[in-house]
Amino acid sequence: MTAFLEAIGLKWLTLIAGFLGAVVSLKFIDGLSVVQRVSTVVAGSAIAGYCTVLVVDLFGLSTKLDGPVAFLIGLFGMSIAGALMKAIPEWISAARQKFLGGS
Repeated sequence: MTAFLEAIGLKWLTLIAGFLGAVVSLKFIDGLSVVQRVSTVVAGSAIAGYCTVLVVDLFGLSTKLDGPVAFLIGLFGMSIAGALMKAIPEWISAARQKFLGGS
């Protein structure tokens, strides 16, 4: 299983820490069905698993902080993903207007 995770670019530590952060985040989100809760935890774990390395490298942090960073990304991952998904159409529109001169 470890070889599979490494093959897809994940580590146990970041997955588990991200999973725990995503589970804790459910405490602060009301009105989700069971399917939505499960998908939130899965997505939060995946975001943490893949983005932890990016954040650690970007901020020049020690790899000893992979676990806490993954937990925080799992905790806030769905909020961050939601904000990005709302911002992307605005970025595309702004780029289109800048480069193509109009809407």
